[in-house]
Amino acid sequence: LLLASAALQGPAPRPFSVNDMLAMDRVSDLVLSADGQWALYNLRSTDLEKNRGTSDVWMVSTAGGEPRRLTSMPGSESGARFAHDGKSVLFLSAQSGSSQVWSVSLEGGEPKQVTQEPLGVDAFQPFPSDARLLLAMEVWHEYTGPDAVQKSLQKDADVAARKASGRLYDSL
Repeated sequence: LLLASAALQGPAPRPFSVNDMLAMDRVSDLVLSADGQWALYNLRSTDLEKNRGTSDVWMVSTAGGEPRRLTSMPGSESGARFAHDGKSVLFLSAQSGSSQVWSVSLEGGEPKQVTQEPLGVDAFQPFPSDARLLLAMEVWHEYTGPDAVQKSLQKDADVAARKASGRLYDSL
């Protein structure tokens, strides 16, 4: 009787480990639709064997139900926002080589690239009344104005061409 009781209890509990935490899926960047009926979020999954994580955009009804994956491109997608038309979702992906804004229909289908900026897009926000996007891109701090992107591209190329890999910091 004691052997049967021990077999039903299963393995002894173990402490929660760092690997357990890393293997957990993570939800981030929750956004509600204008009518409050849908929620977008990012779900990050980690493959411990490959030491790699990916993030996809998911959508779920706020009334409940099964979530639906909107993106499954190689790499990661992030920053999803509902488009002004209410029929598609905009998100960031580096699928084209640098981070750009992409779009996918709420009904599903293949994502389409929306922006083709010379620098990667770090963040964006759709305007509520039309098809314009507000874009944020990282440029070198000393450059401002309309030519900041071109000057930053040139400086990036100059830095990449240097043979030295070290950096000297003389202030914080």
